[in-house]
Amino acid sequence: MNPTKEIDSDSWSISIRASIPFRFAFASYDYDTVIQQGNFIQKFAEGIVPRFEESDLNALHLSTHDVSKKYYNTTIEVLMKKWLQQWIILFGNIHKIIEHLDKGSFQNFEKSEKSLVSKD
Repeated sequence: MNPTKEIDSDSWSISIRASIPFRFAFASYDYDTVIQQGNFIQKFAEGIVPRFEESDLNALHLSTHDVSKKYYNTTIEVLMKKWLQQWIILFGNIHKIIEHLDKGSFQNFEKSEKSLVSKD
């Protein structure tokens, strides 16, 4: 989800390093909005031609590096929440390891249900 350039507040889309299927990158947007605001057009002497057809909008086999800001922001928000939950568990486990290192023994180590390794 790493952007390839600085995020512009005026732009409708964000260019990222990972490729995302059309179906997810443009979810909840209509074809005209994606083509016009996402700038998915090619200019020729004969006129302007869209880069993909309306039927491709829900395709899983086609992917793009340019995703809507809505998709980007929602995905980052979900990733941050999930990472924070796992970080709290990891942080607690690291401190337990440090405590046992200070005592000099791991023989009395109690397993926790909030372990990253197992739920025993």
